[in-house]
Amino acid sequence: MKTKTFLMACLLSGIGLSQLSAQNGKNGNGAVAYWEPFNLEAPILAEDGTVLDMMDCTTSSHVQLHFKNGVLIRADYEAHGVAIARKTGEEFKYTEIGKQVIYSWDADGNPTGFDFFRVHLTGNHGTHLMIDAVLNFSTWETTITNVFWPGDKYWEGN
Repeated sequence: MKTKTFLMACLLSGIGLSQLSAQNGKNGNGAVAYWEPFNLEAPILAEDGTVLDMMDCTTSSHVQLHFKNGVLIRADYEAHGVAIARKTGEEFKYTEIGKQVIYSWDADGNPTGFDFFRVHLTGNHGTHLMIDAVLNFSTWETTITNVFWPGDKYWEGN
């Protein structure tokens, strides 16, 4: 049974890898998708942008890379996971959806463009938070465009 399982896994892996390379086409146009585990440190923000707490996040991201003439021009991603607030210990269901638009690449391989993303947090103590933001690849600065605390549930550590 173990041998059959191993052979089936090898077969499916081979098919999957050949499909990924085939999607990019002869002229370098197309998309490639994959899953990636991702751990990060992220702030919990007040409505005025003040950092209230830091979270440790463990996520799994589905990423789609889009190419034109062999050059990466856009990346779409969706991450799901768990985030834990350091001060309160509140555990959050973490969802992030984003789109990275790349206008050009410099000689050092750095992109110019933006990452537009939304983070949605639902805590086990009743906290609910949504953040919209934009990351500028030229300056590496993040601009918060919207912070929304639905209802009257505010972070208990405030």
